[in-house]
Amino acid sequence: MGSSGRLPPIGGSHGHRQVEDTEVDVVQINMAHLREQGIDFAVFDADARAQTNHARADLLAQLTIEARRSGLKVDKAALAYSHGSRIEFYGTPDLVRYLANGWTPYWTHTLTVN
Repeated sequence: MGSSGRLPPIGGSHGHRQVEDTEVDVVQINMAHLREQGIDFAVFDADARAQTNHARADLLAQLTIEARRSGLKVDKAALAYSHGSRIEFYGTPDLVRYLANGWTPYWTHTLTVN
């Protein structure tokens, strides 16, 4: 599910976040909620602390649930995170391919997660 693309560093006022499912603190996550070709998708500015596929899958599921709870329609979702000087994506395979093909991160919402 992971892929990478050579894009500019992730920006935004809150920047890149690493999150664990077990955290009890409130964390603000930048996200993009976009619609392309009739598909609503979400991209979250976050990575799991463990940085494993299992941890990323759990985090993506949690953030997708939170986005839907906040009223957003999400058909597909991905995480966007820095790996060295590159931005990598983890999530729905066809969305990851689309994002890795030149999508520049810009954030449309902030999601509050506890």
